[in-house]
Formats: sequence, C-alpha cells, structure tokens
Amino acid sequence: MPKPRAAVLLYNPIAGKIRSNPGLIERLAARLRESTGPLEILPTPGPNTAGAIARQAIEGGARLVFVAGGDGTVNEAAAGVAGTDVPLAVLP
Repeated sequence: MPKPRAAVLLYNPIAGKIRSNPGLIERLAARLRESTGPLEILPTPGPNTAGAIARQAIEGGARLVFVAGGDGTVNEAAAGVAGTDVPLAVLP
C-alpha cells in the first residue's frame, strides 16, 4: 500500500523559467513544505503526461496538487484533478 502524501509539486522541467533557473524547484519546494508538510516533487517526462501523473498522485493519497510550468502543463494537471475533491494550486 503506498504511503499517503500531503501534497505533490508537479512541474515541467523544460519550462522556460524552470529550465533557466537551476535550483528553482527545490527552493520552491522548501517554501511549500513550510506550510504543507510532506511534499513530493514530480517532474513530467514529456507532453501529455501531467494529467496521468496528477491522477496517480491523488490515487496514492495526495490531498493537494501544485503545478508549475506552462499553459499545457497546467491544463493537463487540471484535467487530471477534475472530478476529485483535491485542490489544484497553479504556481506562476
């Protein structure tokens, strides 16, 4: 049985500001953990994967999904969260 997660941070590793700012995701995760507690960082491996990753995280016990990346990543994550009671927080 998978260990429940309080929150996940889903991100696109090749999104502009993320790619050009090494360490950005780790710094962001550290700040988020201050208020959420446990947080798992989940990079997307390519296009059309964020929705499935978000859905799997929820099925694994995530109670909050953060998403960082471009419009496509946000749209995919929103589709993955749709129909659940888990909030999606979009990070610019």
